[in-house]
Amino acid sequence: MKGEQGSSVDSTRNDKFDRLRPIQIDNVGTVARDHLASERTWLTYVQTSLAIASIGVAITQLFAIKPIDAKDEANPFEAELDQAPLQTRTNQSRTESTRFNNPHRKVEIGDNISLAVIAHAYKPLGGSSNDFPLKMMSRWFKQVGFFVILYDRKSTSWTGDIEVEEYTSILKEVVSTQLSQYSLSKVIIGGYSAGSLIASRVRELDWLDCEVRYLLLSHPLSVSWALNLFRGTQIDNTLHDNLKTHKHLAIWGTNDQFTGVERYRQWSDNLKRGYPNTWSYIEIKGADHFGKSFVDVYNGLIEWITS
Repeated sequence: MKGEQGSSVDSTRNDKFDRLRPIQIDNVGTVARDHLASERTWLTYVQTSLAIASIGVAITQLFAIKPIDAKDEANPFEAELDQAPLQTRTNQSRTESTRFNNPHRKVEIGDNISLAVIAHAYKPLGGSSNDFPLKMMSRWFKQVGFFVILYDRKSTSWTGDIEVEEYTSILKEVVSTQLSQYSLSKVIIGGYSAGSLIASRVRELDWLDCEVRYLLLSHPLSVSWALNLFRGTQIDNTLHDNLKTHKHLAIWGTNDQFTGVERYRQWSDNLKRGYPNTWSYIEIKGADHFGKSFVDVYNGLIEWITS
């Protein structure tokens, strides 16, 4: 009886110890490999996310375009811009976002006139109609008798399609209303930075019974894929189609932060070979993306827009 009781106690004790023993896993190697693979995948994800975030911060800092203060000695034209009279008219659909600027000369009904439309830089990162290059170009255009349209884009899309439609719509509205009493002889389709990309995509302007030219300032050649997603082929095709019949002038700086000068030169050389009569460019030594040195191209630009 005592032996049976001792045996029962030993059995119970052994069962308890069995529960405390490590669990035996047959596929230890497989589990370890899977765990290691999961850790590597997670680390890769974290590293990629941090890299993308760093790029985003860098681009935001570079593209954060602010109006240049009139006291900025690096931009001597700014004070003159502020002193120049700005005659502004607005239409009913865009009462605060479109500025229609008269030329610095008296214009009579029936006169031949010229018009320039200049689109601003990337809106989500600070671009607006107050960008210094736009104000400077507007001043120059008005000096040689152009009407000038500057406008703030209502929205920004991933593909840029909405911006192209908006640009075309504003052009049609102004020509058919405020300029209907004049004889239009020349239209400049222009843009700065991301606005240059939008301007280059404007097409099918046969309804304009006049000469049409394109002005591309600091064209974002190397980052166009990010500004207008899934439109790379369309952008190239439209540019080539427009070059068949319309003169283009591209202006860039050798120190552009987004597109290397060699990339610009290769792009320009290819277009010049294909369209020697319609493609022109001005390269500004030492200039960056933001147009602080655009004052150096005054003579070349005026010669091109008035020829």
